[in-house]
Amino acid sequence: KTLIGTSEGGSSGNNVLIGEVLTYELSIEVPKGTLTEAILVDTLPPGLRYVSGTATLTRTFDTGLNASENPGGINAATSGSAVALTDGTDVTIGGDTAIQVFLGDLINSDTDGTPEIYALSLQAVVSNESGIGNDAGQTLTNQGTFSYINGLSQNQTLETTSDPTVTIFESNIALSKTSSSSWILSAGGVIDYTLTVTNPSGANVATAYDLVVTDTLPFEADEWTSVSVQSTNGSGTTGAINNNSDLA
Repeated sequence: KTLIGTSEGGSSGNNVLIGEVLTYELSIEVPKGTLTEAILVDTLPPGLRYVSGTATLTRTFDTGLNASENPGGINAATSGSAVALTDGTDVTIGGDTAIQVFLGDLINSDTDGTPEIYALSLQAVVSNESGIGNDAGQTLTNQGTFSYINGLSQNQTLETTSDPTVTIFESNIALSKTSSSSWILSAGGVIDYTLTVTNPSGANVATAYDLVVTDTLPFEADEWTSVSVQSTNGSGTTGAINNNSDLA
C-alpha cells in the first residue's frame, strides 16, 4: 500500500491539509497458477472519505494474467494500462471507508521470473470533521487487505506490509482588536481601531488561504467623516493586503 500523490502544493510529503485529495495504490503480486475468489479491499480510516468514481485497476504481466470477474474489462487491457472501475458494479463501497473490488478467480499463466501484479488505485479526501482524527497533529493510517480461498477451501487474508500514514496540518488563526481610546469622543475626535490577524508558526500549522477579515463600524455611515483604512502585512509593508472596504 502506497500514497502515490497529493493534490495541494501548500503541503509537503505526508503532511496534508483539510480538503486535500490523496491518491493511494494497493497492489498484490499474484503467484503462478490459480487463486480462487480474490478480493482487494482498501479500508480508509475515519477522516478520509472515498472520492466516488476515482477507482482504477491495472495489471502488469508478460504473457497471461486474467480475472474471472473481469472488473472494468481489465482482461482486455494491455500490461500497465489502467481501466476505470464503476462504483456499485465493479466497486463495493461500505460507508465511504471500505472500498472492495472482487476479482474472482485469478489465473496467472506466466512462467517467467517477473512478478505479475494487480494494482487498485483510488482517491480519498481529507474531510472537514473535528473530533474523529482530523485535528492538527493527528495522524490517519490507510490499510489494505487481500483475501482468497486456498486449496483446502479456507479463507486466507493478507494485510499490507506497510500502511501509509498522513499528518493533519491546519491554520491557527487568531484575531484581536484594540482601539486608541476607551472614551466617548466629542464631535471631531479621532479614534483608531486596530485589527491584528495572526497565524503563529509552530508544529502542524498550515497556511490559511483566502482569508477575509470584516470590521463593521458602529453607528450610521453619515456619523463618520474621513474614514480611512490602512493595511500592513507581517513584514511591515503598507497596502500589501487587498482592501475591499465599502466606506460609503
